Amino acid sequence: MRRIAFLLLLLPGTAGAAEITCPAAVTTPLTAEAMPGWMVDPHPSPTGFPYRGPDSAGRKRFEGVTIVDGGPGDLRAEAPGSLVPDESAMQGGQLRQRWDVSQGSPRGFLIVCRYEGTATVLAQVLPATARECVQMLPPRARGRALSALCR
Repeated sequence: MRRIAFLLLLLPGTAGAAEITCPAAVTTPLTAEAMPGWMVDPHPSPTGFPYRGPDSAGRKRFEGVTIVDGGPGDLRAEAPGSLVPDESAMQGGQLRQRWDVSQGSPRGFLIVCRYEGTATVLAQVLPATARECVQMLPPRARGRALSALCR
């Protein structure tokens, strides 16, 4: 299966590098059994992961990543701790967004993969060894993410 570049790299010197890659597309309706290792939520918090439109079945392309200060229960929280990027700047004709997660959080962090045309999201807990997440978007931040990387 083709994957969007969304890698999670552990610090140098660890036993090995773990990778988390958001699938480039999903087919809805989606079940947890179809996505081993992922938390699948077809009805996440409408305030934290807004999707306004009909949720039809079919193939859905990767749209972007949300970094959440919190655990799996925050997917359905009324006000999940969705983090605003610490930095946003143009780089090579693309908008580069960066989240600094190096200070950690007692609640942990979630990586939430969003898809076009559906409220369904995929999520994984970000290991405590992660330092930053970077997402590249088209100019003016319109359209789906081009790539995302956590290390």
